[in-house]
Amino acid sequence: MEVAIIRGQYQVTHPDVYLRNLVIVARAHGINAYLCTFDDFNFEKNKVDGSFFDNGEWINREFSFPSVIDNILVNKNNAEILNKLSKYTLVMNHRIGSKSSMYPFLKNDPAFKPYFIPTVNVTSKQQILEMLNEYGSVIIKPGNGRLARGIVKIYKEDEGFKTSTVIDNSEQDNHLDNTQFDSFLNNLSLSSYVCQPLIDTTTDDGNPFHVRMLVRKNEMGRFELVKSYVEIGVLNKVVSNMHVGGGLVWLDTLIDGLYPEKPQKLLHELNEMSTTLPQAFQDHYSYSISALGIDVAIDKDGHPWVMEVNAGPGHEYVKLEDLELRVRTYVYLCRQAKDAKSFSNSTSYETAADIKRYL
Repeated sequence: MEVAIIRGQYQVTHPDVYLRNLVIVARAHGINAYLCTFDDFNFEKNKVDGSFFDNGEWINREFSFPSVIDNILVNKNNAEILNKLSKYTLVMNHRIGSKSSMYPFLKNDPAFKPYFIPTVNVTSKQQILEMLNEYGSVIIKPGNGRLARGIVKIYKEDEGFKTSTVIDNSEQDNHLDNTQFDSFLNNLSLSSYVCQPLIDTTTDDGNPFHVRMLVRKNEMGRFELVKSYVEIGVLNKVVSNMHVGGGLVWLDTLIDGLYPEKPQKLLHELNEMSTTLPQAFQDHYSYSISALGIDVAIDKDGHPWVMEVNAGPGHEYVKLEDLELRVRTYVYLCRQAKDAKSFSNSTSYETAADIKRYL
C-alpha cells in the first residue's frame, strides 16, 4: 500500500527531518510513503512523480496512484485536483468548517454540553452589549480566524469599555467611552464574529493559558491522544497563543501548580475528554476526520471549557509522538482503501463536503 504525502514545492525539494522520519517509519509498518506536490499527479497515465528516502538519500521515481493521500487542506487553489483525486484515493485531511458553523451542534451534543462555553453567532452589536451586561467581560473572534488574529477582549468599566485587540502578532489596548465603543463595533464586520463570555484562565502571575489536546486516529480508526500540552502567554496578553509571543509548559506541571487540591481528578477528566469529545465530533460529519486539535480553558474552579476545535492541528512541539500516530493513521486508511476496493465500495471515493464547498 502506498501513501502520497502532498506538500508544497519547497518542502518536497527540501524535506525536513520530520518528513524523512515519516517515510522511514511508514516503511517499517509496511507502507510505501513518498513526497510529492499536486503538480506531480498525471491523470492521463494515473502516475505520480514522487520522492522517497532509501539508503540514506532521497530518490525520485514514478509511482502508481496511491491508496491514500496525506494532503494539504483544501483551498480554492487545490479544490479541483482534490476533487479529481477523490475518485481514485482516500483523502486523509479534511476541513471541519468555521467556528460559527460548529457551535450550534456542539451546544447540543451530550458529550460537549458540560464543557460548552455559551456562544453567540453575532448578527448585531446589541448581542455583544447584552452579553457584556450579563457577564461583564466577553471575547469576540472571527468565525474563520486562525493564529489568534482578530481576537478582541472587551471589559465593561464604570465609565465605558476596555478593549484588547490582537493585530499583526501584537496587541492594542484602548479605553473607550460609550460613543467611541459604538464606533469601534461599527468598524468590525460583526456578522463574521462569534461572542463568548471571557473565561478567566490565567496563572497566579496573570499569564493566560489554555490546554491543547492533539488527537489522531490510530490503526483501528479510534481517536487516540498524541499529547496534551499548555500554551501559555505573557502578562496581559489577550490569548495564550505561541504565535503571539507565548510559550509552552507540560500539562502535569501546570495542573499540579494551579490546582493542587485535585490534580489527579482534573488530569483524569482531561484525559477522558481527549477520547470522548473527538468521537462525538466525528459523529457530526459524513467524511472521516483524521486529526483534531481541541483547545480547552480551565477556570479558577478547575472546570474545563472547550474553546475551539481545529482541523489540521500543528505538531511542532510534539513531533516524535505525532509521527508515530500519524503513521498508524496511514495503516488504518490503507486498510480502509483495500476493503473499499475489495468490496467495490464506490461511496468511499466520493468527493467530501469540505472539498465541494470550494468547487
